[in-house]
Amino acid sequence: SSMIKSALLTVFFFNSILVLYAQDIIYIDQFCKKTSSSSAAYKRVIDKQKHSYVVKDYFLSGRLFMDATCSSANLQGKIVYDGKCNYYYEDGKKRIDGYFLNNHPLGIWKYFSEDGMDSITTKFDENDRQIVLESSYSNRLKKENKEKSLKNGSDSNSVSEKSNERSGKIIAINAEFPGGKQALEQYIKGDFHYPKEALSRRISGIVKIYFEVDKTGELENIKPLSQSIGFGLEEEAMRIIKNMPTWVPASQNGKVGKQRRSIPFNYTLPN
Repeated sequence: SSMIKSALLTVFFFNSILVLYAQDIIYIDQFCKKTSSSSAAYKRVIDKQKHSYVVKDYFLSGRLFMDATCSSANLQGKIVYDGKCNYYYEDGKKRIDGYFLNNHPLGIWKYFSEDGMDSITTKFDENDRQIVLESSYSNRLKKENKEKSLKNGSDSNSVSEKSNERSGKIIAINAEFPGGKQALEQYIKGDFHYPKEALSRRISGIVKIYFEVDKTGELENIKPLSQSIGFGLEEEAMRIIKNMPTWVPASQNGKVGKQRRSIPFNYTLPN
């Protein structure tokens, strides 16, 4: 009897371990679409948990690129972010630290420079509005300038960020969709509708849309700069961009500023 119980416990325990660590592995391209290993940009590992999924994307070097908690994940590359999400540089340093609620960024998001020394802290509200709360580089620079001015007996306002530019160090962070490139791709795929007229006429092609991200992360001056294809392709691409949530604004040496960005939309007809 004790041997039977022991055997049952062993089988139960063993089966539990198999379920807990069951994994699906796929390869995805830079647009998060499933592809072959030879054409892949990342390898994706999907761990099924009891009530969620843990998704990890790896650089082809084997280094971790992203890990996230998701409410759903399939083998075609589509996932729904729902919880903690982190992105990393290929050298292992953290790039982005944030949180999603049903594919929408929420709460505190932190963005780190590649050298790991500086960061920008932002906050999202329930309407996807984003506010820059703090720039560690800006704070550090102000402190250094104040210390220099006190030491030299000069006015602190006379010490500018130009002193840092003369030293040759420039910390630049591009304007970015909240959650990074993969979150942008997921957003576009989730909101995209192939224009009916273009679909009926079998029209395809690439539309490139330019826009500016202002100091608050709002998008403005949205317009196509590629040769017009027509049949609603440009209008659909512009609609998607106009409806996007607030971006993380660009910054240089801790100073937030306006930046011009572009997104190419590759309209491909279904088979």
